[in-house]
Amino acid sequence: MEIAVIGTGNVGRALAGAWARAGHGVVLGSRRPEDPELRGGPLPVRHVAAAVADA
Repeated sequence: MEIAVIGTGNVGRALAGAWARAGHGVVLGSRRPEDPELRGGPLPVRHVAAAVADA
């Protein structure tokens, strides 16, 4: 299953990580995906609309 999690806060990252560990494809949706704080993580981060389109 491909899942888009809208939000990159603590709850969104925890849910996304759990689903990824369970074998699902997960992308995080953010208003600011270019934020350096979000780069380099284990999950892809895209603009909200792109994340939803990928899921």
